[in-house]
Amino acid sequence: MTSPTRQAGTRRARFVHLGDRLLAIGRIRSGVASIELVAEELDVEPGEVVNWLHLHGDDSVMSLDDVRDGDTPEMRSLTRRARLLAELVTEADRAIRELHQEYVLMLANPGIHQEF
Repeated sequence: MTSPTRQAGTRRARFVHLGDRLLAIGRIRSGVASIELVAEELDVEPGEVVNWLHLHGDDSVMSLDDVRDGDTPEMRSLTRRARLLAELVTEADRAIRELHQEYVLMLANPGIHQEF
């Protein structure tokens, strides 16, 4: 049975919590997702996502680290960047070890070497 105020075939707007909206906006701004992808994932119209961008354009998600006393915004930013850099160095180190192992195995078994 349909609602008397809605016409058959029209889609009912889905409610999306503010936190989910802000996370979606962050993904769009960072280039991880498009408006269309977010709309599809959250089962809303792309126009609704555009509306969120206008409504919540100045809002942001805050973590507990953001509100702790004694930390300046610059210090928090540097801390985040340092953590990211440490992760990247760890990944690079792992890749170097794997490539070195592959190289050593290639030198030990020259007949097995394959061209890529």
